[in-house]
Amino acid sequence: MCKSEGTLAMKEEDAPKELSPSSHSSFDCAFQPDRLLRIHNSCIFLISLSLLSQALKLSLSNSQALSLKLSLSLSSSQTLSLSLSNSLKLSNSLTLSSSLSLSSSLSLSLSLSLSL
Repeated sequence: MCKSEGTLAMKEEDAPKELSPSSHSSFDCAFQPDRLLRIHNSCIFLISLSLLSQALKLSLSNSQALSLKLSLSLSSSQTLSLSLSNSLKLSNSLTLSSSLSLSSSLSLSLSLSLSL
């Protein structure tokens, strides 16, 4: 897949919507300790850590085809939840998506979808 080069702290809404392989460059953004964005050749790594909601979210996307999101959270009732979702663009008109969710309350959910 993609390797990450350089670390960049910025708000999620400040992130470029689409990146081309030539758009690897530096940005001058205010430091946000709860968000780290890593960019390399159109691959975006977004790590978000929220101490208030006790949640860790990791997002990896390639603006060309692939998106992968992982979320781990601990609620105030001490329920641990893990969710993983991905989307793969197979062609201009075909997208495959899946998601998996698991919690310590012994619930498991899996969904697959194909969009034409």
